[in-house]
Order: sequence, then C-alpha cells, then structure tokens
Amino acid sequence: MIYLAAPYNDKCSLIIQSRMEAVYEAMAEYTKRGEYIITPLVMHEVVTRHGIDGTFEFWRGYCFDLLIKCDKMVVLMLDGWSNSSGVASEIEFCNLNNIPVEYKLSKEMEYDYFEIVWFNELSEDIKREIHGMFALTVVSELKSLCREEFNRRNQ
Repeated sequence: MIYLAAPYNDKCSLIIQSRMEAVYEAMAEYTKRGEYIITPLVMHEVVTRHGIDGTFEFWRGYCFDLLIKCDKMVVLMLDGWSNSSGVASEIEFCNLNNIPVEYKLSKEMEYDYFEIVWFNELSEDIKREIHGMFALTVVSELKSLCREEFNRRNQ
C-alpha cells in the first residue's frame, strides 16, 4: 500500500482546495494503475466538520499509524511541500522506519522547458496575472496565457 503525502494547510482556502484537487488526481492515477493508495488528507473535512481537535499531535499520530502499515510513501511535490512541517515529519518517520520515499512532481510542476523559459521572459503584468491564477492552480489557463503571450511576441 502507498501512503500519499502533500502539504495541506494554508491561510487561503482556495490553495487548500487546489491542493486537495491535486491529491484526488494523484490518488485516481495510482488507483487506475491498480495500486492501493491512502492519505490522511481526506480526513481533514471529517475533523473540521465534526469538532475533532486536529492538533499537530493528533495528525502526527494518525499519520504515523497509517504510514507504518505502508510499503512506501509518495510525496506529491505541490507548492509548499518543502516547507510543510507535516511532510517533513512524515519523511523523517519513513527514514527512521526504513519506509522508502518517492517524490512525484505535481501537474503544476510538469512544465516543459519551453514554457519555463517563456514564463521568465513574460512582462511583469502577465506575471502578476499568472501569479493570481497560481492561487487557484489553473494550470490549463496558465499554459494558454503563456501561449497567447508567445504568439503575441512572435507575430
């Protein structure tokens, strides 16, 4: 069984929502391949809606109880994953318990070289617009905007 780790908390509910959409997408991808995958992230709604005290200690215990039963952990590299105290503690737990850790690029990080180069060359106005879109992780709109800017420059 695979344990999926990803950052969750943020002050912006839209970022949390976009992170969860990425988690659901990754879970679907593994499930379609016939691999069993679990994540404690789907429990956040239950904790929130039913008055469970979701302290760091609660989540750490819950996560570690799940992790110890898994064959490996996959870290979904969403924006903020490397700063997440939860993800960091899960990686440390895996290292201490000889549970293999793999890292998976999220869709938002799977830009080909062309798009990265052109993003760096975009005007500041376009970058501000893209930054606003990133809060919603509207990747298809971002790519469309990059292509529009590319086409505009090459006319």
